[in-house]
Amino acid sequence: MWPSKESLENISKFLRATEKYSSEVHLLIGLLSASLIAITFKLIAGAGGVPHVFEYGFVLLIVLSAFIHGPMIGGLAGLIVGMMLSPVVDTSVNTAIRGEDYFWPIRLIVLTMLGLGVGILKRLVLHLHDALHTAERRMTGTNLPNLTAAVEHIDKLIKVSDRTPDKQLNLVNLRLENIEKLRQELGRKATDEFLVMLADKFQKRLGADSYVTQTSSNELTGIHASESADAFEQMQKDINSMLLETVAIQGKERKLEAAAGLYGIGKAGQRNKSVEQLMQELTATTQRAIDNDQPLAAVIDSHSDDAEDIGAFSVKRQLQEALAKNEFVLHYQPRLNTANGYFTSLEVIPLWNHPRRGMISFAEAMPILEEASMVQYFSMWLVRHALHDAEAWFKKGYKFRISLNISLTDKLDAKVLAYILREVRAHTMASGLFSLEVSEAALVNADKKSMDYLTHIQHQGLCIIASDFGEGKATIQTLFRMPVDAVKFTKGLINKAGHHSDKKRELYSLIKMVRSKGLTTIAKGVQNREALLMLKQLGVDELQGPILSKALPKKDIPWARIR
Repeated sequence: MWPSKESLENISKFLRATEKYSSEVHLLIGLLSASLIAITFKLIAGAGGVPHVFEYGFVLLIVLSAFIHGPMIGGLAGLIVGMMLSPVVDTSVNTAIRGEDYFWPIRLIVLTMLGLGVGILKRLVLHLHDALHTAERRMTGTNLPNLTAAVEHIDKLIKVSDRTPDKQLNLVNLRLENIEKLRQELGRKATDEFLVMLADKFQKRLGADSYVTQTSSNELTGIHASESADAFEQMQKDINSMLLETVAIQGKERKLEAAAGLYGIGKAGQRNKSVEQLMQELTATTQRAIDNDQPLAAVIDSHSDDAEDIGAFSVKRQLQEALAKNEFVLHYQPRLNTANGYFTSLEVIPLWNHPRRGMISFAEAMPILEEASMVQYFSMWLVRHALHDAEAWFKKGYKFRISLNISLTDKLDAKVLAYILREVRAHTMASGLFSLEVSEAALVNADKKSMDYLTHIQHQGLCIIASDFGEGKATIQTLFRMPVDAVKFTKGLINKAGHHSDKKRELYSLIKMVRSKGLTTIAKGVQNREALLMLKQLGVDELQGPILSKALPKKDIPWARIR
């Protein structure tokens, strides 16, 4: 019966252990073994001989020599034993064993071939094991290292780091969002070649000592360990730069439709979590980037050796100091008006520019805000700073809408709404130039007091946007009964419409219904040109997503394209 995978693995481990010596050592041991076998047999024969059957016990020693040292040494051992047992070396001893021996040439050949054969068999077993080992750790089509290889490499780095100075392990996941479309357009072979090219480019970005794997059909994962304190921040810059570049596919330049997650783990974090948990955290980080329409999300493990960031003082104190030092910054993502082709709105995207962890997305900072019970405080801070920016731009003559998400959780805070109402009345310019985004879930969960505040805010001239519509929390008819001026569709709803004709018809019906009520339609997460053209065709009023513009710092806002 063919040996099982486990049996082959055990046999291979034993055979590998026999090959740890140099070829010179193998040769010396082989020669000594062969000589010892033959000399021992001749001494026994010279002393009066042994029963004929014991002669074949020395065959086992030849087999063992070949099994341990390989075909060359095994064959040499068989040749030496055959020669020393032949009348060519000592006729008297050979005669003492069995009289005249006319078959010694045959025995010489058999013993030599036996050593060679067993040695070759060993090499075949090792080759078979290597082939299976490689196949299990390579992706079909691209031949890139797969998820199994990635897990083993991370585990190896963690074990090495236990014996070396502190190293931070950085994992990068690059998720391609149009891979199936490429396969349909280019074919599987050309798409696999593109993935190999992209993996090579990815590795050059991470550094020569990095390890890049293909962990699924549309994901590449880079693994890099570094003692440099700046490595994490540098990797953020490099990956962001790569995501903005175009790639040549069959001579045609295309924008890389991808999102990335960067997950850094200090030495303590490596000890506290299994490799599988680290990979899950990396996947979750990438998903955060996708959910927030950002090209890259970056996280450093909170249980890493950077624990003094949190342990030196409470989480709440840490956040308060971060706000006081202006570590939280506001970026703005432009929103395209399909009627005139200009950007007419800017959505506020808060980010935490952590002094050691680099730029942290709001989705990653939100759990810390909740833990410190600072969601309400941060919401008011966000309103205050967004209004300050809006007022500064208004004085410069810029007139456009600023859109701010005020439902940081699935519940509206009446105190935050009251604060907004006071601030809006104090900043008369906000009337007509400010929009508040409230999630579908928050609208459904809102109590009467919160809904009354929303109505008052709407009467002040602010636009109320029902965001994340399509999550299934509310029907469109429910939204029509609320103080809402616009409906913002989720990225998931847009993606489904792009891949399924029935979903496209459903979206078109929704858009017609919303517009018939005099409300504005907005689509978020527009990733590619096909989605852009489809949404324009369906009559969506405003579009937002990576293909149009990512979230930008204030200094990079394209004022020439804003009306």
